[in-house]
Amino acid sequence: SMPGSTVLPEVIGEIARGGMGVVLRVYDPLLDRDLAMKVVRLDQRGPVAEEACRRLRSEAKITAQLDHPGVVPVHQ
Repeated sequence: SMPGSTVLPEVIGEIARGGMGVVLRVYDPLLDRDLAMKVVRLDQRGPVAEEACRRLRSEAKITAQLDHPGVVPVHQ
């Protein structure tokens, strides 16, 4: 791909689903590997979706600061 271009991961399937989000198994063509990607559920709307996004960002920030073999690393 061209420098600065965005290459989206390919969704392979769903790993888990919760109240606010879905964890998907995706293939990242840039890194040539499978990853887990957590996203806000598509059926969330309005204030519920805003709260879900806020909580997901907060979770990602906290998790990204951890460096432990039992914690999944956050890449983006």
